Amino acid sequence: MKTFPIELKNAEDVVKLVNVASEFEYDIQLKSGDMLVDAKSIMGAMAMTEMPALELVVCTDRCDQEILALAEHLQPGDRQRKPE
Repeated sequence: MKTFPIELKNAEDVVKLVNVASEFEYDIQLKSGDMLVDAKSIMGAMAMTEMPALELVVCTDRCDQEILALAEHLQPGDRQRKPE
């Protein structure tokens, strides 16, 4: 499992994220504090728009493709960083 800071500012960001996340077979989630939702769910992801300390949780150790595909949503400092 890998975790990355992410930013969702509006409905357009959410739709793009859900469309990309839905292409992968394993779980991808959004987390803020104690709240955790499926990143493949438009309603769940919409509820996370502008949440503080939002994180993308990719439930696999092999997530290079996902991070490249979702890079536009990662916070600027993390776009250049490779997955740990």
